[in-house]
Amino acid sequence: MADLYSEKHPAVLKLIERVIKECNKAGVKTSICGQAGSMPSVVEKLVELGITSVSANTDAVATVREVVARVEKKLLLKAARKIIQD
Repeated sequence: MADLYSEKHPAVLKLIERVIKECNKAGVKTSICGQAGSMPSVVEKLVELGITSVSANTDAVATVREVVARVEKKLLLKAARKIIQD
């Protein structure tokens, strides 16, 4: 059964997106752990969606930290540019 599951499947990502958005609206922190938290492409998407924290496998921590820092920097620059343009 496990071979049928994919953290990157659009339906899975859409459900995670909905949970993150609703939790953010309600002031509830969101976190993810397991394989998805160790996949740079998934972590990038989760940070863009506003996830609060990510738990990664020990062998992926350095990479995940770099991804989170890069995405957060990109989001900050985007917000700053929007403020300047308005």
